[in-house]
Amino acid sequence: VDIQMGEEEEEEERGDEEHGGACGSAAPPAVTVQFRWGVQTFLRTETLQCERHVYQARGTLDGKGGLFLRYSSEREGGSWELGSPSGGCLYYMVSSA
Repeated sequence: VDIQMGEEEEEEERGDEEHGGACGSAAPPAVTVQFRWGVQTFLRTETLQCERHVYQARGTLDGKGGLFLRYSSEREGGSWELGSPSGGCLYYMVSSA
């Protein structure tokens, strides 16, 4: 899994850092994740978990589902989780970042 921010998001994040950002840290407005099977963009939501924003991918046509990217403190000191409302956590990566 390769997680990247676009140039616009990096510039906005740098701008947020200069001004203190929200809650003392800059959270990018979007995160793009490259999977083996394709690319998915997650947009920042106002929902917080472990004092970090939850990111949400575009939902399905029926209005249900859609993937989320969120931070959890439940595994080995902390991890980023990729999951869905119906399936819960599908993948995780241990990280304190």
